[in-house]
Amino acid sequence: MYYLGIDLGTSNIKTLLMDGACRVIESGETSVIRSEQSDGAVEQDISQIYSALCDAIKQIVTKYSPEKIVSIGISSQGGAILPLSDNITPAGKVISWLDTRGEKYNNRLTEKLGSEFFALHTGYFEAIMFPGQFLRLKTEQPEFFAGIKQWGFVGDVIVGMLTGRRVHDFTSLSISGLLNPYEKRADTDLLNELGVDEEQLPTLQNAFSVAGSINKKTAAETGLADGTPVSPAVHDQYAAAIAANVMQNGDVMLATGTAWVLVAVTDKMQNPITPKAFSCPHPVDGLYGQMVPLGTGGSIIEWAMKTIGHENVTTSAVDEFLKKADQENKFKIDPILETGVGTTEIPMNDKPKNLIYTVVLGLANQTLNQLNLMKHAGMEVKRLILTGPASQSEIIPSIITKITGLKVDCFTESAASAYGAALIAKKINES
Repeated sequence: MYYLGIDLGTSNIKTLLMDGACRVIESGETSVIRSEQSDGAVEQDISQIYSALCDAIKQIVTKYSPEKIVSIGISSQGGAILPLSDNITPAGKVISWLDTRGEKYNNRLTEKLGSEFFALHTGYFEAIMFPGQFLRLKTEQPEFFAGIKQWGFVGDVIVGMLTGRRVHDFTSLSISGLLNPYEKRADTDLLNELGVDEEQLPTLQNAFSVAGSINKKTAAETGLADGTPVSPAVHDQYAAAIAANVMQNGDVMLATGTAWVLVAVTDKMQNPITPKAFSCPHPVDGLYGQMVPLGTGGSIIEWAMKTIGHENVTTSAVDEFLKKADQENKFKIDPILETGVGTTEIPMNDKPKNLIYTVVLGLANQTLNQLNLMKHAGMEVKRLILTGPASQSEIIPSIITKITGLKVDCFTESAASAYGAALIAKKINES
């Protein structure tokens, strides 16, 4: 008996097969294509994403009998919008969460309704993602906009292509900027402001429920067995939190990808703790999450390595510099973390290895600052769990422990979101 986890990432589709003892026994991966333009457009083709998904699934089902895969879980990039001409047919391209063309419309809407409105109605202090892109299309492409009948996001559209039902969970709708986290549904006032009918959005269900089953068409296209149950689409950071067992009040996950992100679990819903924090229900009933981006992370480590002439930005290569670093010769890192990579405010002198140490130290201090804000807001911080590349480091966890005063547990599975999706698949099979 096996469980298939699928992660619909921005750059890659990952698949992971897990057995009944929660051991990873096989994995697959296929890249997806992004189109980027100078005007801020970042788009993808849903048919290419689906084709990549089929390829990543076949990497597994050609080795293991599809009849033994009893359920499937779906994790997805968040906030990637797909206009639809009917319930499932694309009207255009996927508008990536990286696309900046809607920002000015989101800014105008925030000015109109106010930050407090959004904190209370969406769990974020600003209009983000969907509202801005919706208003952009309505204003700048009225003829195209007139043909849009439904609105989807990558995760629920893929679930719909697999099963015939477009379904996602609270975390997915939250990152789109539409979920009222207190009511656990799309916010009525915001939808009315935009002129969107709730019926135009995908079905909203608990993550640990069955969205639908693989149909004959997709069984033929993917190699999966007809009738295999599929979960709703879950936001990838929360799928990773499930993988790392970040599912109790006081648990905090530090995801260390290109950007470092904190996901803190609490037993009560409250306003976001910072202007850039997202508050929403956790996939586990009765729990809530605060998702707090640090603003940088792996990208600044990569910048630092390349600045000192090293293109090989592996965790082991970073560790070598950290081992050698003169920790008494520390440079100020805060200006870089605030203004972004590419600044030259750190003196290099004759010890470039200190740059790597100082960057990691700065990230650890950024983590501490956010944890202190959580505590100040009345949240408990009991346990810190590291995922992503830094979880495989020999040195970075100890630096974070030294700065935060918290013991750091490491979840080292590289495909954490896909693993979390497989755990969701296991849960829906057992329910």
